[in-house]
Amino acid sequence: MSVPTSVYQPGLEGELPRVLNNLWKFVKCLFGKREVNHFARLYHSSFSYGLVPDTAISDFNNMGKITSIYSGDCYIYIFQGNGYKGWYRIVDPGEKIAVEECGSLIISMAPIAIGEVQKKGKAPEYCWELSGPMYMMHFSAAYRYA
Repeated sequence: MSVPTSVYQPGLEGELPRVLNNLWKFVKCLFGKREVNHFARLYHSSFSYGLVPDTAISDFNNMGKITSIYSGDCYIYIFQGNGYKGWYRIVDPGEKIAVEECGSLIISMAPIAIGEVQKKGKAPEYCWELSGPMYMMHFSAAYRYA
């Protein structure tokens, strides 16, 4: 007696729900293997926290002014306005710079196309996009005690 079987074909399961897709990006950011020796760091005057590669911060609403950034082994793209709008500045790996204005930023392990980001108003697909306060809630240990 034969039993009908179905063969798994990749791509037929459909899209993940948005919540699971965001959770998957979070897990990849935390546990993904990367050759990173020096992580990027963001400074708000005397307070600082690390930046996880391949993430994007769309705005810094309700947060203190950013004073400087250290890029570590990453490329950091700093935008004047929220949602990756306005003028931009590229920080190459190993640089530490003072920042005058920062409305949003992208932390990436590889160079990205700025024109595409500004046209869409979104970070590249492989980046996990968060607001500033949400980023701190997920990645900064000090946020839990604030």
